[in-house]
Amino acid sequence: MYQTLTNRLRDALARHIHEKYGVDLAIVLERPPKIEMGEAASPVCFELAKRLKRAPRQIAQEIANGLGRIEGVARVEVAGGGYLNAFFDRRGFWEALRQAEGKEPAGMPALGTEKIIVEHTSINPNKAAHIGHVRNSVLGDTMVRILRHAGNRVQIQNYIDNTGVQVGDVVIGLLQMEKVTPVWVKNRAMEPKFDYYCWDLYAKATNFFAEDKARAEKLRGTTLRSNSLRSAGARKRNPAPAFLGCGVRNAKEVRRNSIGNQREDGRLLDHAFETGGTGGKGSKGG
Repeated sequence: MYQTLTNRLRDALARHIHEKYGVDLAIVLERPPKIEMGEAASPVCFELAKRLKRAPRQIAQEIANGLGRIEGVARVEVAGGGYLNAFFDRRGFWEALRQAEGKEPAGMPALGTEKIIVEHTSINPNKAAHIGHVRNSVLGDTMVRILRHAGNRVQIQNYIDNTGVQVGDVVIGLLQMEKVTPVWVKNRAMEPKFDYYCWDLYAKATNFFAEDKARAEKLRGTTLRSNSLRSAGARKRNPAPAFLGCGVRNAKEVRRNSIGNQREDGRLLDHAFETGGTGGKGSKGG
């Protein structure tokens, strides 16, 4: 819409200058530094002044007075030493934009039966949320809006994927490296930047596994398998989900406005502490 109005303004200026001064010029349009100065500005009068040997502001005043009505442009004013500043009809602009959004785009297919799934962001809650997750949310949401505007049926999936190997590595780091208890995890999770603590622990666990791949395979297998073998009736109440909850809270902040499917269960970490977390040192400091 903005491009449409600037094209109209450019054409009107070129036509008026040709008719009044007999000069053909390429009309340059710029965006003023402040919205109070209008939506578009042209320095064409400075170039015209060189050819006509006249003051640019005087020429600009003549053009502003004689330009006539341009659809979508409320007025044209003289600014500075000879700029022509155009102020768009803002009410008309937004009304036209709303009307255009209410219509099906020309040439676009009707809503189909096939569904397009867009998965984006999917923040992993075992690390701190950062600006990159916000960027992914913006990109993903933009893609969804474009596809829907094109007439597609779109479903958003934003997984809080907390039952994978990465979280398992942090669980192993807590149990085997830090040797902490569920109580300590719950208390530490209430302190600031627990997500950063888990992020650092994940990095240390990665190095820990690299030292002995056989050990890594065994620990990962035991931790992940224990979750799949656990029965629902054997679940005990314990504070272990505090670890996961911190990351999930951060993830929710990132995807607050995303609508889709999320996985937010803490079963892996729950069971890991039930089966292996009672022998740690409760006095561990953070």
